[in-house]
Amino acid sequence: MSDPRSPRPDSAGATFTARANGSFDVAAAVRMLAAHTVPGVDRLDPDTATYERSLRVAGVDRRIRVRLTADGVAVDVDPDADDHSAIAGIVRHWFDLDTDVTAVDRHLSSSAHLEEDVRRRPGVRITRYPDAFEAISTIILGQGVSLAASRTVMRRLVTAAGTTSPQPSLPTAADVVALPAGTLGPTLGIPARRAAALHTVAGLFADGYAPREDGLEPLGAIPGIGPWTLDSFALRAGIDGDAFPVGDAVLHRMLEEKNPRVLTEVAALWSPHRGYAAMRLWTWDATASTRPGTSTST
Repeated sequence: MSDPRSPRPDSAGATFTARANGSFDVAAAVRMLAAHTVPGVDRLDPDTATYERSLRVAGVDRRIRVRLTADGVAVDVDPDADDHSAIAGIVRHWFDLDTDVTAVDRHLSSSAHLEEDVRRRPGVRITRYPDAFEAISTIILGQGVSLAASRTVMRRLVTAAGTTSPQPSLPTAADVVALPAGTLGPTLGIPARRAAALHTVAGLFADGYAPREDGLEPLGAIPGIGPWTLDSFALRAGIDGDAFPVGDAVLHRMLEEKNPRVLTEVAALWSPHRGYAAMRLWTWDATASTRPGTSTST
């Protein structure tokens, strides 16, 4: 019997398809990609759920195109790429394709806040980052600013440290470490404390830090890396599906709750799948007739 995680040839013309383990809400994943698309680096067509960017595979930049479908992710890669299994593994991690979301949805549907949303949108998965350093650098640059502003800063980082030819790609930790620490803040247009945190984190990763094996303590010891950053990283890097960044402004707004203590108590009901609840709140359908915790019944 074939391994369902192995890349499969795609009859629709893609190089291969990475199948999802159960349902897959494409619209939620597209919303997350749209929120973090970096101008000039990656390209998203929301109408066809097609996304194109460079992906670093074993130290080699591969230009890939993914098309999200209800069955999974169809992947097009460079004709000379022979590392399909490695690319498939990254894609499966990136879009959380191995998780049994039926069990997750069953648990979350018992919550009054999420029951209606689970019914409307089965199969919301965690859209992660394909690379741990990409995750933490993006999250650091997004501290305290809008998504639009964080995308602009990330584009500056690509210009300063990333690869621009033949296609722009995000910088590695070593690329960021090579930048002068003292000028990183002015170069990116960010506060000195945030620039220092990014540079220190880049040094940690460049020295071989592996968050799954080494834990989050080394990150948490760096000035400028607080609970929101750690929880967001644990979730978006695929380290902990129960992570819940309680200080997140969008989560507070969606649940209409400003008190972090109360929000923590609400989120405790969603454990051990709080990260999936966060993903639902982040990607809540703007056209929905109800907000979390309300009902259409009379």
